Amino acid sequence: MRTRDCLSVVSICGLLLLVSYFRSPAITFDNLKQAQSRIAAAGYHCRSDRADGMLEFGFLVTHESVDWPVVAELMKVEPFGPEWHGKVWIAILGDQFELSSIPNVPGTRIWGKTVAFGDPEFLDEIEKAIRRI
Repeated sequence: MRTRDCLSVVSICGLLLLVSYFRSPAITFDNLKQAQSRIAAAGYHCRSDRADGMLEFGFLVTHESVDWPVVAELMKVEPFGPEWHGKVWIAILGDQFELSSIPNVPGTRIWGKTVAFGDPEFLDEIEKAIRRI
């Protein structure tokens, strides 16, 4: 019985080590510039909320480059319609600006000091791509 108990403990410890080894670390960004840099490095287009390209409150992520009016006209409140297909919005959380409410839509992510929402399938794709770089 003692040998079986030892084997059980060793097996459980081995399983826990294996799970912790393959578990993906959390995605966290300290600011919008860091988020934009990593997402762009993963191959996506990032367009600022400002016409001059400076990052202030957030940015739009897409597969293809979009003009600034697309960003400005996209309603960033619920309900999200078909115009959000292939689009994700990344906004800052913190001292400078905080969303009055985080959208309660499928796939919304909190990545450190940022929130990401939009097309849930596209969010999954972006998250996988970020983890690969």
